[in-house]
Parts: sequence; C-alpha cells; structure tokens
Amino acid sequence: MEAKVAVNNFAVSKQRCFKGKVMTVKGPIESEEMGITLPHEHLLFYHTPDDLVLSDPVLAVEELMEFSKAGGKTVVELTNLGIRRDAMGLRYIAEKTGVNIIMGCGYYKAQWHPPDMDEKTVEEIAEEMVKDITDGVVLCSRTGQSSGLPSARILATSATGIRAGIIGEIGISSLTANERKVVIAGAKAQLETGVAINLHFDIGTKEELRMHVLDLLEGEGVNLNRVITCHFRACLEEIDYHERMAQRGTYIEYDLFGHEAPTPSMHKYKPESATIRELIERGFLERILISQDVCYKKCLIKNGGWGYAHILNNVVPRFKENGITDEEIRTIMVENPKRVLPFH
Repeated sequence: MEAKVAVNNFAVSKQRCFKGKVMTVKGPIESEEMGITLPHEHLLFYHTPDDLVLSDPVLAVEELMEFSKAGGKTVVELTNLGIRRDAMGLRYIAEKTGVNIIMGCGYYKAQWHPPDMDEKTVEEIAEEMVKDITDGVVLCSRTGQSSGLPSARILATSATGIRAGIIGEIGISSLTANERKVVIAGAKAQLETGVAINLHFDIGTKEELRMHVLDLLEGEGVNLNRVITCHFRACLEEIDYHERMAQRGTYIEYDLFGHEAPTPSMHKYKPESATIRELIERGFLERILISQDVCYKKCLIKNGGWGYAHILNNVVPRFKENGITDEEIRTIMVENPKRVLPFH
C-alpha cells in the first residue's frame, strides 16, 4: 500500500494564504484579474522532432503580444518536467507582455521521464509538485531549466521563487507504472495545495482510459471539479462520451484550435461549433474550456501559422455565426477558467 504524503504545515499555511487567488510566474493575482484565458498553451517547449521545439523567449514575446492586443489576459503554460519547463523564461515573457502566465508542474508522458523515475516514490514526486507550488521551482545550472533531473547530473541548483499555479499537464500515454505514480502523486499534491490538475491524454484516447484515470484521482479523494481533461476532439460523433466525462465533474478542454493550416477561405468551424453548442444544450456550459495548444513552430505567425490570438481573432467570430452567444463565450473563456484555476 502506498504511504500518504506527510502533511506539510508550511504548504498548508501558504494554501490558506493564497485561497481564492491564482498563482502566476510573477506572483499571486485575484481571479478577477484573469480576464480572457487560454487554459492550455506552450510558450517555451522542447519536444521532438524539431518542429516541436519553441526555445526563443524574444520570439515568444512577439507572438504572445498578438494575444494581448486581441484582448487576452492570461495563459496557462503547461510545459513541465521532461519537456524542459523554463521558469525564468516564462517570467521574462510575462514581464515583457503584461500577460498573466500560470506555470505547470509535474511530469509529462513516460517517454520523457527522467532516468531515475523507476526509483522515485509517489511521495517524492508529490513533494516535488508541492514545493514547486508553495516555494517555487529550482533551477538546474547545467541545463538552465527547472530541474527534474537525477541528482547526480545536477552540478548546482538555485531557487527561483517562481511558483507553479497548476499541476500538469500530467502525461498519460497507456498509463504505465510510472505514469500511474505521477497521477497518484498529482492527486496527493492537489489535496495538499488546492490547485487544479490538467491531464494530458493523446488525441483519440479511448473513454475507458480517461475514466480509469478519473477513478484513480477520485479514489485518492480529489474532487473532479478540480480536474481539467484535455485534448478532446470537437466532433459530434464523440459528444455522448464527452457528456459522460462532464457528468463526473471534470472540465472538457477542446484545445486543438489552430493546428490546422490557415487557408484563404478561412475555416468556418461548423463541426466544432455544433459540438460545443450540443454540450451546452445538454447542460454543461460550465464544464467547457477552449484553447489552441500552440506547441509546433508551424503554429507561430512567424512561420505562417495562426498564432496565440487565433481563437479571439478567428474562432470566436465563427462561433457567433454558428449560434454560440457572447454570454456563452464569456462563460467558456473567462468564468470557467476563473472557477477552476484559483487555489481552493
């Protein structure tokens, strides 16, 4: 049986201090300051192949300014350990753009786990997450990235004071033994800190696996209205499945807007609008989130992509044409993030 994480009284006191606030890389803010929010993006990111590498903070500032100009206020940046979270880079971007950036913590999928992951316990992983949230992330001098590396590879470390504001995106491929450890650790860290959890599932993941992971979280005591489940395809063929997920309390995140290539005729987003419209009609407006998951170089405006302002500039107008109201859009982009992201 897995032991419980020891209660960190210092963490609990900080949780109480931050209750109702949202933690950004520049510090806590009131939820009313969040405004229009993208709940699933990447600004600095290292994946494979090369198209999945975003490593230029100066370019990120230029690209993110378009979101700000369009009226956007807050971005949840879900790059975590294994895909090279860069806390200092994110704070630089936040300072230059004025956009609130909420940073993630935890581990991505098994392929990107550190070499010593087999030896890490649930308790150790949970404690890493708790410290990232309550104390701030630690920077590894060898890589210039927030550390999740085995201690033998770290030459020197320094505290940044830059705190994570969400657990995730927690990577789940087939739910390997180590991925399961991270899920359970995320549950324990969530209960201790009160922040939300974002779960990554590969696009097209079967309902059974998503439901099983929710069962694991619920079994640890997590209230599923603190959980965001990402990478749902906005297609009517899957709407019954999405409804069953929403019935459990988790947020349904449609976050693939902008991965398609721009075309002269512009995408009309009729299937996507119809899917969201149907989930609203079924009573789950308050469980819908939308984002772009910018992670490819080809998504950037510089490289001919839609950029971070795509939803505001192009998708929202199509939503309105297809029957989604201003009030419903505000609920999805302002009120729902404001409900799920603060410390509870």
